[in-house]
Amino acid sequence: ETIEIPQNLETTCDNSFLARLTNPDDETPEKDNQEKKNEVPMIYLEAEFIMPGDNFTDIDRETSIVVAEHMISSASASEDIRVGFIGSSISTFNTVRGVTGQVQFIQNQLGNVLNYIEIIRNAFNFTCPEKSAFILCCIGTLWLLFALIPTRFVILAAGLGQYIATFMSFISVNDTSASAGDKEIVATRTSSDVDESYNPYVTRIKNFFMSIPTNEDLRRYYFWEARKVGEREREIWASKRRAARLTKLYQAQWFGRVELKMQNVLEYTEDGRNWDWVWIFAIIQGHRFVWWRSEKDFDEGENPSGQIFFAGHSGLAGLSPLELRELRKKEIPKVVNIFGRGSKEQLKISLLVSDEAMKESLENAVLNATHDAKIE
Repeated sequence: ETIEIPQNLETTCDNSFLARLTNPDDETPEKDNQEKKNEVPMIYLEAEFIMPGDNFTDIDRETSIVVAEHMISSASASEDIRVGFIGSSISTFNTVRGVTGQVQFIQNQLGNVLNYIEIIRNAFNFTCPEKSAFILCCIGTLWLLFALIPTRFVILAAGLGQYIATFMSFISVNDTSASAGDKEIVATRTSSDVDESYNPYVTRIKNFFMSIPTNEDLRRYYFWEARKVGEREREIWASKRRAARLTKLYQAQWFGRVELKMQNVLEYTEDGRNWDWVWIFAIIQGHRFVWWRSEKDFDEGENPSGQIFFAGHSGLAGLSPLELRELRKKEIPKVVNIFGRGSKEQLKISLLVSDEAMKESLENAVLNATHDAKIE
């Protein structure tokens, strides 16, 4: 017998079969809802692996080893008992943080121990002369005391002194409480008001030794002094080297630091003059007077700021009436005027020296350079 299939049922089956062929990933709504319920939330992260450089310490190396070992154990445990990786990572970082804190605590404790050792050593090597002398006097007094008085008497006196001091303090506290006349105030007097463990003598002894500087304290105290001494030594060495160069290489008849009169049209001094004195370093070499802005420019081989040739009409010049009116009384005896041939035209400069001896030596050097066979 033949079974007739309704036309609408055949069409429905064909449509469902074709839909599955064309869209094999499509599921029914009930199945989609069921799969969504069974899904586990996931977070996708991007990680970048950075190789460590050359600048890493032993602490970084130990920390990396601890993190790697813990991550390996966490990964193996997660495969066996399904341990969450996020929770294990948090515990890993807590472990690393705890290790870092312990290392810092150990370093601080070692630093404190070394500070105490340095304090004890500096107490006897006269780093602080007053305290070292006081300690030496105390040790000498104790030695003399134990040498002259039997030890049993010293121990007895120390015990009696402690007993008497405690007894007298107890009597003074009772007298103070009785004179107050207020029982409530006496009743509320607790150990918080008076610290029984406080001992002023121990505190003074502790402060006495803690005030002795350590090596690090001394380094900080004398840091700038050491820099000043170093700069002074370098200046002395540079001046000796400069003098050797000038006398042997340049064959200079005279050299030194003087002040040069420079025009200053932008500012006026208190005396109303539009010029000022500027420090320079000058030498007399052969038949010329050469100057630089400073000794440093000369040492570094910089070009000179100016020069005067003692050729033709040149030499020393006196002070004009205008210069006498502009100069101060203490500057007049120390001023030296030099004139000669400049780079383009005749030039005259005014120099201010530090004392009379320097002025005399400079004038003699200029006269010797001008009276020698001149360059015409």
